[in-house]
Amino acid sequence: MVFITLLSEHPHSFAYINLIGDGVHNMIDGIIIGGAYLTSTSLGVATTIAVCHREIPQELGDFGVLIYAGMTRRRALLLNLVSALTAILGLVIALTLSAYVETSWLCCSPSRPVTSST
Repeated sequence: MVFITLLSEHPHSFAYINLIGDGVHNMIDGIIIGGAYLTSTSLGVATTIAVCHREIPQELGDFGVLIYAGMTRRRALLLNLVSALTAILGLVIALTLSAYVETSWLCCSPSRPVTSST
């Protein structure tokens, strides 16, 4: 039981590695969601729903990893929330960069309708 007590005082390093990886992953999710909304609102809504359905079980798993690493429930929940908020950062990045990136070469760009080759 002493081992568990020490873990709550000093969480394992894999907890922080998990948080960094989850933060990067969530930021990429935000970029994907932002790009989907830039293409069309319906694609953005569909992408948001898909990402949320995929994220819920993953965030629960991440919470479990943080608890197993020795963090308190409150600290694990707070750090998991901070990690999840990086999705908003990714969304802001996507929306900001869209003003500087030319997307007319994309086949699915709203400014270039898809035409059949026949």
